[in-house]
Formats: sequence, C-alpha cells, structure tokens
Amino acid sequence: MRQAILKKPGELEIRDVPVPEPSEGEVVIRVRAALTCGTDLKAYIRGHSLIPMPGPFGHEYSGTIARVGKGVDRFREGDEVMGVHSAPCLSCRLCKKGKYNLCEHIMDTKALGAFAEYLLLPSNVVRTNLFHKPSELEFEIAAILEPLSCVVHPYRRFIHEKIETALIMGSGPIGLLHLFCLREWVQR
Repeated sequence: MRQAILKKPGELEIRDVPVPEPSEGEVVIRVRAALTCGTDLKAYIRGHSLIPMPGPFGHEYSGTIARVGKGVDRFREGDEVMGVHSAPCLSCRLCKKGKYNLCEHIMDTKALGAFAEYLLLPSNVVRTNLFHKPSELEFEIAAILEPLSCVVHPYRRFIHEKIETALIMGSGPIGLLHLFCLREWVQR
C-alpha cells in the first residue's frame, strides 16, 4: 500500500509499505477519508512533539473495516467506521476518577498514518473511540469526528440557557465548529 511519511518538517515522502496485520484487539481499516488539521499543518511546518518523525502522517479518518484481530466482537469486516486517533488507558489515576480526557497515557498509543490506503487501529482506540458510521453520513463528514469531539466536550458543562454572549477566537475549522455548536445550543 502507499503511505505518506512525514520525514521531517517540510518533507513528506510517499512510500510503498506492507498492509498492516491486526493483533489481538486491533482492526485495520481501509481509509475512505482523511482530513488535514491544524496539528498536521504545525507538524509539517515546524514539527510537533506528539508526531514522531520520520513516521506515518495523518490522524483524522473514516473508513471500512478491512481486517479484524482476535477478540474484537463489536466490528466485522465491511463495517463503515469513524474514530478518534487516541483513547484513554482506563487504568491511570485520572481515568479511575472518570477524567478520561486528562488520561496520563492518552497519547502513548495512537493511530497515526491516516494518509494511507489502510490504517491499523490499536486496541485502546478500538475499545473506546471507534464507532460505527451512520449510513446517512458521508465518509468525508464522518472523518471530522476527532476535531468535533474536542469542540463539543466543554459544552456538556454549560448551562445553555444562561449563555448570552460568546467570543470565538479564530475563523478556522475549530472556530467554525464552535460557531455551529453554539448556534445549535442557542436554538434548543
């Protein structure tokens, strides 16, 4: 298969690499859509501490299950899926308190390499942050799950009836997602 490798800031290379094989609890998806986000742009321009170089590039994705590892029972080959590239460990002190978004190990095992034909998803991602894609959702829209989840998370804590004014800093994809979320909550 062909895969984009970020060799160093400013340098991408397309390589032919073997299609990954899933181990226990893992799945391999055929990538149907992969998005470029601000994190990818930063990594390409100046590097990023959480994106190793040289290494597989891209982390916002949707696709179809191509292979399923032993022990995976929620997904079957052919299922259409969308997911987030990282997942909480469920065993650190913060996860045990239910603060999964603050997991001390959330980035230890992550799915990088969405700019490829196939993507291996680690067991923690499969267990916690891989979802069946609704049939009415296009793959390109489903791939926005990761940034949308980052935006939606804090809105669960708001008392929406008390919001009168909001300031959105920036008009990029994240700012526009905030605008959409605020509009939806205000109209409820």
